[in-house]
Amino acid sequence: MTSFTESPHRWRQQEAICRIVREAVPIHCLAAKAFLEELQIPLNSAIGVNPADVPAVSAPARALGTLLRETLVVLTRDPVFAAAVRAVATSEHDLVVVGAEADLANRLMSGSVGVVVLDTAATISSIAPLSQGLKAQFPDLILVVAGGAAEQAALSAQVTSGDVYRFLHKPASEQRLRLFIDAAWRRRATGEASGATSTVAQLALPAPGRRPPPGTLAVAAVMVAGTAGIVGWLMGQRTPQESSPPPPAVVLPQLKSAPAVPTDSTLSQLLERAGAALARGDLLLPPGENAADLYHQALERHAGDAQALAGLDKVVDQVLSAAEQDLLAQHLDEAEHLNAAARAIAPQSARVSFLATQIAREKDRALRAQAHAQQQQQQADELERQQQLIADARAALSGGNLDEAARAIGVAAAAGVARDAVDTLTRDLQGAQLVARMKEALAKSTPAPAAEAAAAPPSEAPQTQAVPAPQGAPASAGKVVSAATLERLRYVAPEYPERARADGTSGWVDLAFDVEPDGSVTHIAVLGSDPKEIFDAAAVAAVRRWRYQPAERDGHPIEQRAQLRIRFALQ
Repeated sequence: MTSFTESPHRWRQQEAICRIVREAVPIHCLAAKAFLEELQIPLNSAIGVNPADVPAVSAPARALGTLLRETLVVLTRDPVFAAAVRAVATSEHDLVVVGAEADLANRLMSGSVGVVVLDTAATISSIAPLSQGLKAQFPDLILVVAGGAAEQAALSAQVTSGDVYRFLHKPASEQRLRLFIDAAWRRRATGEASGATSTVAQLALPAPGRRPPPGTLAVAAVMVAGTAGIVGWLMGQRTPQESSPPPPAVVLPQLKSAPAVPTDSTLSQLLERAGAALARGDLLLPPGENAADLYHQALERHAGDAQALAGLDKVVDQVLSAAEQDLLAQHLDEAEHLNAAARAIAPQSARVSFLATQIAREKDRALRAQAHAQQQQQQADELERQQQLIADARAALSGGNLDEAARAIGVAAAAGVARDAVDTLTRDLQGAQLVARMKEALAKSTPAPAAEAAAAPPSEAPQTQAVPAPQGAPASAGKVVSAATLERLRYVAPEYPERARADGTSGWVDLAFDVEPDGSVTHIAVLGSDPKEIFDAAAVAAVRRWRYQPAERDGHPIEQRAQLRIRFALQ
């Protein structure tokens, strides 16, 4: 048999065979069978016997790569950031956290990585060249970068071009992390990033926890052995002489090219204007000249135009990003308006539906908070109203308007004012009414005092003089007697107020008080004064220190109510 080293053609055959075996072994047998049936490629054509029979790779075959379980890789040394990512990661994708760029590179080369989050605090290289290099080597990768304002400025061009999908400001809440990571996976699933980035062929693997069907491994072994046998038979049919002329090189199957975009100057102008509007940030306004309207006009001109569809995706992405920012800032109406605009462009977008749910939850929470605040304000207003009712009743009492005070107390009680406050007002009203009745009884039982002589001109040594009130009714009449009828045992002269003495003011004060069985004076009340409140305190203070011989009844001392007028005059 001719060896594989006898001709370059045999060497190429060996390489093809090795490649088939390497790629066939890790493939689940059923998935490999479906893959080969879909492609409809004969095995001999795969190793170069008849390249013309190799058809173009169809879309279902390419879609097998999407069945792999993809991985979210996070480069960070920040334990708080890593914990937040773990908290928001879903079970639909694997999560790997690495702490060095070398570990990130190994992970990218060894598995199906769909989304990478780069924490700029963990990078040794400059973030802009690093992200640019990752995107150049793995163009299907979705990059999210987390850092500060300086890193955002360095990546502004890449964010605008879409090489860096999102920039996340640190520190970031779990809610914001969830929004960004979910958005990255949605972008991954829309087709802008088709398939996981890997150097390994991306074929379907069995779902975790499910065992392959019985005999699957045996079928795989038979397929590999059959491949090797067919290859050996093909090589055995050739003689050394037949291998001298090199056969034609293997021709790779040609994929069907996309339909050519019609050369339309109007379409080109629409796309150019739409791109300029997108760059300016005119996403939805002004009408007819915004990016969304212009891309729609381009699609009306040429349905399915790839550039217009990609532009609309960018418009939706930026509109939803602005809506997410408004949501985080609690600008819920603005967020809802932007999300509605995005829904009009992409009604089937999962990101739009997710954001609508988030906005509805925040609005419900805001309504509950507003209702609670309104309730607190109503309680505060009610408390203020009750305090005003108490103040009105107290003012009426102080002014001697007892009827108005009684009415105000009734209103306060009906309005739910605290019982203690109402009881205090009621006791004060009863006391004032008692004093009023005593004054009325005194006025009826005691003749009006004779006119006082005009005060003498003030001298250099002013004096105070206590003048008893005129003789009143006997003690049996209202149980109030003139203090002049009682024997006073101790007398303390009232002090003339300094201000009244300085002003040369004279006046008088009528007092009522109780003489206790021990002769002390209690329950002093001011019945009247002129001028008001000038001499009241001095008169009360003096009388409180007086002592009387108590009145008696049946040989026993008793309490006796008495009244007195004290005159203040400078002589």
